[in-house]
Amino acid sequence: MLFIKLNNCGGVICIIKAVIFDLDGTLLNRDASLKLFVEGQYERLYQSLNHIPRDKYIERFIEFDDRGYVWKDTVYQQIVAEFDIIHVTWEELLQDYITEFKDACVPFPNLNYMLEGLRNNNLVLGMITNGRGQFQSKRQTMNTFY
Repeated sequence: MLFIKLNNCGGVICIIKAVIFDLDGTLLNRDASLKLFVEGQYERLYQSLNHIPRDKYIERFIEFDDRGYVWKDTVYQQIVAEFDIIHVTWEELLQDYITEFKDACVPFPNLNYMLEGLRNNNLVLGMITNGRGQFQSKRQTMNTFY
């Protein structure tokens, strides 16, 4: 949900010139994106993960991730330890995440329509995020607007 606060402009009409969004949970459906990614990772690395039930791998990854508050190096170290994964390292799992997550990003419905509408009204669009810079810059979904 977007809230815009207009300060008292001393009787003059306030003009909104820019809109700033957060990325995860505002523009992108983080929960759906993460689930889609983990499902895909399990399939991509099935030969190394097939001793783990698929649903259990997904469930534990999401639990360890703690809604993004735990960086993935820690998540993967916990996954490898809990499931005794020996055919792929936590570093390789992390690299898969860094490389592939961008393709699993799920935007909220009508995102492009909304952003195009704002842009067509000559508003400057901005985005803030607490994610790591190099990783966030690889998320291509928003690049045409920012």
